[in-house]
Amino acid sequence: MSGTAYGATNGFSCGLPSTNKPIINVTEKVKHDADSGISGDTWALDAFTRVIKVYNVTGNTYCATVIWTRGTFEPVAGHASPGGTGTLTGDELGTFTGGYVTTQFTGNLNVSDPTHWPRTGKVINPFGGDVVDYQCTVDSNPTCAGLIDWSTKYFDTINNFGLSDWGWLYVTPNSNQDGTWTNANSGNSGDILDGGP
Repeated sequence: MSGTAYGATNGFSCGLPSTNKPIINVTEKVKHDADSGISGDTWALDAFTRVIKVYNVTGNTYCATVIWTRGTFEPVAGHASPGGTGTLTGDELGTFTGGYVTTQFTGNLNVSDPTHWPRTGKVINPFGGDVVDYQCTVDSNPTCAGLIDWSTKYFDTINNFGLSDWGWLYVTPNSNQDGTWTNANSGNSGDILDGGP
């Protein structure tokens, strides 16, 4: 794995002074999140824990980092591999890490559901438990009945929200056989495929 690819999937930061502490710092667990490859096909369902941190830059201007940890992916048999070099068998299980940093955005801070979406601590599924189930389907245009946009839980208006950097690294237990896949704004590389691409 090259240093460039690794650098594109970790170390995300808003670039603020260390004295600028996050005003929101929560951990969210998610399952059944649809993951798409370069073909647009849903190649896997993901489960993960992610840390959402929001920083106040100045006034009503903010920046956020969202970091995935302890991610696992379950490929969908018969669908295109993420790198598009073949068809998945469903046996290419593995783990992933990554995340993104937003552009600086403006918004009106409003913690609308502090019971389930506090400013610090753990996100609680309003339907029970501590895991948010996205309930995504596995077709080419998946629907996700349980998907929750975290930003709507903390801001009632938001403008200029975008991603300035993002990337994820997917690894199989036997990477020499089933491969690795880097999906990042700096470029994609590799693939996840039973027996290798």
